[in-house]
Amino acid sequence: MEVVEGSYSYQLWHNTPVPIFLRFYIYNLTNSKDFSAGAKAVLQEVGPYVYR
Repeated sequence: MEVVEGSYSYQLWHNTPVPIFLRFYIYNLTNSKDFSAGAKAVLQEVGPYVYR
């Protein structure tokens, strides 16, 4: 669905009675060489990144 100003979908998105937030978390693999050799992954959480 394309959300273009002036379109019906834009009006639905722009005038929502409840705010919509998207929250993203990204994870960095901190031990990539060990992981490639078969070790358990060690992840570092980055975020959240929140968009309205």
